Amino acid sequence: MAQTRNTFLWRNALKYFERSFDAAFEERLKREITKTELLRVNVLIGAIVTSFAAGLLNFYLAGADNVTRILENDLDLLGFLFVGIVGYEVLIAAFLWRQIRNHQPVSPRLRLINIIIETSFPTIMALVLFLRIDDVMILFTPILMVYFLFIILSTLHLHFWMSVATGLVSVLEYFFLSLYIVDQLPASQLSPALSSHVLLVGRSVLLLLSGFAAGFVAIEIRKRINDTFLMMNERSRIRQVLGEQVSHAVVDRIINEGVLMQHERRMVCVMFLDIRDFTPFASDKEPEEVMAYQNKLFSIAIEAVTKYGGIINQFLGDGFMSTFGAPISSGNDCKNAVDAALEILDETTKACEAGLMPTTRLGIGIHYGQAITGNVGTEMRKQYSIVGNVVIQASRIEQLNKEYKSQLLVSKEVFEKLENESGELLGAMELKGENAPLDIYRIR
Repeated sequence: MAQTRNTFLWRNALKYFERSFDAAFEERLKREITKTELLRVNVLIGAIVTSFAAGLLNFYLAGADNVTRILENDLDLLGFLFVGIVGYEVLIAAFLWRQIRNHQPVSPRLRLINIIIETSFPTIMALVLFLRIDDVMILFTPILMVYFLFIILSTLHLHFWMSVATGLVSVLEYFFLSLYIVDQLPASQLSPALSSHVLLVGRSVLLLLSGFAAGFVAIEIRKRINDTFLMMNERSRIRQVLGEQVSHAVVDRIINEGVLMQHERRMVCVMFLDIRDFTPFASDKEPEEVMAYQNKLFSIAIEAVTKYGGIINQFLGDGFMSTFGAPISSGNDCKNAVDAALEILDETTKACEAGLMPTTRLGIGIHYGQAITGNVGTEMRKQYSIVGNVVIQASRIEQLNKEYKSQLLVSKEVFEKLENESGELLGAMELKGENAPLDIYRIR
């Protein structure tokens, strides 16, 4: 049982560190990682140059101690190593810049080879110093601290196993370098503390753990970037599906509240608007004039519907259908729909009186009921739609405006949810295609 549990935990741990991300994100990240690689190399070059300059300054300020006397004749060799290391990193930076310019990623194999070469730099420097100083204290010089610099910067690989590989290479090179140094020195020069294998293994384990820690940080950064990428894609997808039907504030609420635009049954308030006598008006007008008139009128309607939290689902040429309460509800959808309708009527009247558009009479019908909401279409083209009898009934209510010479009619279901709104009960109306009559109220 214990073995089974341990196997289960181990597999789950591997799944975490080998977790897959969104395919589109991975493809984009391949190119972006090249930029982070270039950043890592530039930081490394800066760190190496700064460290070498600080070392030279310290060398000349230290005076005639034992180390400076030993190394003063080998400054040319150390300078040669410094130039070689920096030159290598400059070449890598040039290569990465070319890959970025050509929009090409760097293969994992080349990155791994580079990890092995780069992580060998402190090993080579330490070995050169040991051949000159011949002392176990080489294992405690700042040069070997460079291993940690490589491990820290490995997080910019944004790949767990690349960081682990950096830690592993550091461990192996430090461990075998330490064994070599301890083996080369006579026992008389070795103190039990400095040459202790327990301390040697402890330092090696610390390097390895640092590699795993850097890998964990890298994968967490990658996860955060992936989540942000998916969120931005979802925001873009929602905007694409809803088009210009919904305000940015509503889109933000859809995303923040985790509302998925899948098929769902919900209560909605549906509004239909119709331009009276539109066909005779358009028959003797130029298309440009008709379009300018529609744009002016619909801009008033869109502003009002958006202001009160609704969306326009469909333009019908001489009108439109809008919905309040889907994909999200404000809790007072019927009141919002009526307020939006009244604002449309008032603003249209003002525009006509100001001579901004021809005299216009509108008919609006509003009904509240249950509907199926969600995306209709394919991956090539989707539209957020409302399907249900409430849509048909709202359209039929709007048509009653012609008979009653009214501009805004609502069903009893809508009127009962209004506060401090006066209306005239016209009675129970039998709508076309409906079995049961609906009580209709005239608001205006």
